[in-house]
Amino acid sequence: MKEHQNKIKITVENLYDDRKLELTANRFADLNDWIDIFKTILIHQTFAHDSVKELFEPENSEEFCRNEY
Repeated sequence: MKEHQNKIKITVENLYDDRKLELTANRFADLNDWIDIFKTILIHQTFAHDSVKELFEPENSEEFCRNEY
């Protein structure tokens, strides 16, 4: 039972075609872990690998953080 105390369960269901994705992450996961989780979800939802890669790995890192204060 204690092994589940530090876990987060994420479920993504597509009710249209009964597709389901279940992910389990450590509740202390860092930002890179969460980026991998979101990449997995987007690809599961049929976004192209190249589009997902472009979203998370922009060519110009200044553009990626332009709204940061």
